Amino acid sequence: LLAVACEDSPTAPLGPEPQEAIHLSAPEFRLETTSGLTALRWADAWNHDGTVSRVFSPNGAIWKMDNGLALGVYSGALDETTEITVTRKAGVDVAFEFGPHGLHFNRTVAVRIRVSALANAGELEAIANSTDQDRIELGSLQAVYYAEQDGEIIEVIESFPVTLIKGMWLHFETDHFSGYALAA
Repeated sequence: LLAVACEDSPTAPLGPEPQEAIHLSAPEFRLETTSGLTALRWADAWNHDGTVSRVFSPNGAIWKMDNGLALGVYSGALDETTEITVTRKAGVDVAFEFGPHGLHFNRTVAVRIRVSALANAGELEAIANSTDQDRIELGSLQAVYYAEQDGEIIEVIESFPVTLIKGMWLHFETDHFSGYALAA
């Protein structure tokens, strides 16, 4: 799967520092989009975009949101106190935007999606239960930063690997803010 982002070119992590992940193939979700990507789906569709915001200092913090997302801004990622917004996009596709749009970080920030909020939670939990590893890189599952036209993805600009953490979170890291979606 792939997390997709729109075009535009603190101290506390979300759990332990990254460790080596084992590599497995992602399950086939078979949910085609017009761009040819297979989109990961939320368990519950939203009728409208939902935006929340929080102020982060250069010391960083962890922010677990009610919308199924979490953000870890590590210490030193920001030079100054910054208000960060997160918008979960309307619909069933796992798509969201971070702001301020185009913000670049001094080091990567961690983005997590709660597995229990996803339509395919059972499949992901079964993968986690098939091994004793806490971190599983899901092969074709990616976070995607993309170019969009008329609400459709027209080009994938960059993608980031996604890791399943303890069967509870999908995790990826980025050094800039834009819009993202998860797809394969």
